[in-house]
Amino acid sequence: MPDALTTEGLPARKPRKAETDQASARPTRDRVYDFVRRAILVGEYPGGTFIEEEEISGRVGVSRTPVREAFSRLHGDQYIDLVPRKGALVRQVNVQELAGMYQARLMIEGSVIELVCRERIPISSEIAATVEKMRNARDVDTPDGQLAFIGLDWHLHCSIVEMCGNDVIIEMYKSLRSRYDRVGMMVELNQAHLAKIHREHVTLLGMLQSYDIEGLRQSLAEHLSVAARG
Repeated sequence: MPDALTTEGLPARKPRKAETDQASARPTRDRVYDFVRRAILVGEYPGGTFIEEEEISGRVGVSRTPVREAFSRLHGDQYIDLVPRKGALVRQVNVQELAGMYQARLMIEGSVIELVCRERIPISSEIAATVEKMRNARDVDTPDGQLAFIGLDWHLHCSIVEMCGNDVIIEMYKSLRSRYDRVGMMVELNQAHLAKIHREHVTLLGMLQSYDIEGLRQSLAEHLSVAARG
C-alpha cells in the first residue's frame, strides 16, 4: 500500500520512536507523581523515610526516567527532599512549619477578605457550591475519602483567595498546598469534626456575603488556627 499523502502530495512523515516516547512522557510522569503523592499522604511512606526509584518503578510498572521526573516535581512541591547518594526523603511536618503555615494562610486570606469587603467584590459561587459538596462528602473515614475531602477544603479556600484577582498572591497561596495536604491528613475526621468544619464554613460564607469584616477577622483566625494544629 502506498504511503499516505499530505495535502501537498508528499508522503506523510511517520512519527519517530523518540517523539512517541516524548509524547507519552508527561502522562507517565504525572501518573507516577500522583501515585507517590498519594502514598506519602496516606502514610505508606511516613515522614523521615526514603523512597527508592527502583521500588516505585516496579510498583507503577514504568522505567526509572519518569520516576526521576516525578521525584523532581515532588521535590519542587515540597513533598520530598532529594538527598545526594541516598534518594528521596519524605519531608516531615514540624511545629515551626505548622505555625508558619498558619501565619501565611492568615496573612493571605485575611488580606483578601479585607479587600473583598472594602471593594464589595462579588462573592464567588464556587464557595457556596464547595461548602455543599463538603457537607455531602462520603467515605471520609477512608484514606482516599479523606484525600477527596481535604481537596474540597483546599478548593474552597483557594476560591476565597482567587477573588482578589492578583495572580502573584494566588500563586503564593497555592505554594502552601503540600504542607496543607500533609496537615490535613493528620486530622481525624470524625462526625463531630466534620459538623464543626461545616458550621465554620457556613459562618464564613454568610459573613462574606454580608461583607462583615469584623466577624470575618475573628472567625477566619479561629478556623485556620484549628486547621493548623492538625
